[in-house]
Amino acid sequence: MERVKALVEKLNQQLQEGASQEHLFTTVQFLYAELATQNKQKTDHAVAVVMPAAHIINTNFVEEKEEKKVSQEVPPVTMEQIWMSDPLATIPTLVHQPPLPTAELNEVLSNPVESLNEKLRIEQLELASKLQDGPIKDLKKAIGINDRFQFVQELFKGDEAMYDRSIKTINGFENMAEAEFWMQRELKLKLGWSDAHPLVRQFDQLVRRRFSSK
Repeated sequence: MERVKALVEKLNQQLQEGASQEHLFTTVQFLYAELATQNKQKTDHAVAVVMPAAHIINTNFVEEKEEKKVSQEVPPVTMEQIWMSDPLATIPTLVHQPPLPTAELNEVLSNPVESLNEKLRIEQLELASKLQDGPIKDLKKAIGINDRFQFVQELFKGDEAMYDRSIKTINGFENMAEAEFWMQRELKLKLGWSDAHPLVRQFDQLVRRRFSSK
C-alpha cells in the first residue's frame, strides 16, 4: 500500500501544480497497475495483469516533450521591440521637417498682412506682364475706365467725343501701318503728343496689340 499511497500523493501534487493531462494520465496508469498487482496478490489469481506497453507512457519522454515545446514558443515581445517596430515612428511629422530660416520666419510673423499683400501684388504684376503683349480685338473694350479717363484728360484735352471718334477710327483700319500713319497726322501732330510721354507710349502699345494678330 505504500506504493499506492505514494502514487496518490503524486497525483494530488500534480493536480495542485496544474500538470498536463499526459502527466496525470501516466500517474493514473501506474496507480491502476499497482492496484491491479496488489489485487492479484490478494486473490492469488493465476492470470497476471500486465498493462500493454503501448499504454504505458515514458514520463521522461513526456517531460522532454514539454520542455521542447516550451523552448519552441515565441519569446515575449518587449516594449522596446514594439516601439522600434511601430509604423507610426516612420511617418514624418512637423518635427522632422526642416525649419524655416529665422529671418524669413520673423518677417512672415511680424507682417503677415503686408507679406500677403506683397505676394498678391507680385502675382498681379506677373499676370499683367503676361497679358500686356497679348492681342486684343477691340480697343474700346480693352481700355479700362481709369485708363480711359487718363487718356481723355491728358491726351485728348478733356474731349470725350474726340476720344470716342479716334478709337472708332483706329478700330476700323486694316493694319498697323494705316493706324500709325493716321495717328501721327491726326493725333500726335495736332494734339502735340510726345512719344516720350508715358500715356502716349501706353496708347501706342494698345494700338500695336490691336493689330498684332493681323
